[in-house]
Amino acid sequence: MISIFNGSIVIPQTSHHLAVIESTPLHFDGLVSEVHVALSGFRAEYVNDDHHVKMVKVTTKARIEHDSPIVVTGAKVIVTGELQIRDKNADDRYNGSIYYTLFVNHSGPIVVKQ
Repeated sequence: MISIFNGSIVIPQTSHHLAVIESTPLHFDGLVSEVHVALSGFRAEYVNDDHHVKMVKVTTKARIEHDSPIVVTGAKVIVTGELQIRDKNADDRYNGSIYYTLFVNHSGPIVVKQ
């Protein structure tokens, strides 16, 4: 059975030129065999005055971590988002959000706990 979940990852304010990577864990009761994540939107903004945008980078990925390597009683799905926004000198503060859609292939009923 495939279930679909929508969520978001908040990117806190940063002032460096490197991408900001944040993760959100989702806990599932029951067997999860496969996950896929799709970027459904994003918000990226500079904290102070208007800037020209030279580059924007937004990515998402998901992975499964099972609770036990021997008996699968549940799974944790980690959804990770990466955001980077730069102007010409890459020294300005920015923040944002990444919106995703998660596709979960599982057997039996599923309960999600954040």
